[in-house]
Amino acid sequence: MALPAHRHGSLPVALGKQAISMRRFWLRPMRLNSIALVGSLVAPSQMPINASAGRAWDAVVDVFASREIPIRMMERASGFIATDQLGVTGKQARQWTEICGRHGLFPIVADRAGYNVLVRGDSAASTVKVTVRWTHGGAPFEPRLRECRSRNVRESELEAAIKVSAEAH
Repeated sequence: MALPAHRHGSLPVALGKQAISMRRFWLRPMRLNSIALVGSLVAPSQMPINASAGRAWDAVVDVFASREIPIRMMERASGFIATDQLGVTGKQARQWTEICGRHGLFPIVADRAGYNVLVRGDSAASTVKVTVRWTHGGAPFEPRLRECRSRNVRESELEAAIKVSAEAH
């Protein structure tokens, strides 16, 4: 069976009596996947700690206290710690996050950060995972809330400090 010639180098596929250009089907999903990959966030991995979960938990509390990060909620049984959204300076935001967008020529950077920490483990070893939700806006003078992408710098710094503190005890 001879298939009709197609323009632009597309590959024909025979389906019954018809030939369909696969180019039409390949490019659209590929474009969507590319857009999804560009916009997706890569979740940071957990930091392994050579100390018990109890020592890791105490280290999280100590590290947050030493950096004056107020804790809103703690639940030791689940290993979860959370903060409210805290203000960050423009300098910190440029170091820790990607630009959230633009207002004309001016870059928009995060102005708040909310921390979540998850501690898992047993009496011999544990892991800790710090995630930060970076946002801009959401205030009465600027109601639009923008999510900002993390560079995972702040999270890595905190995880490393927690590891050092927990393994030092």
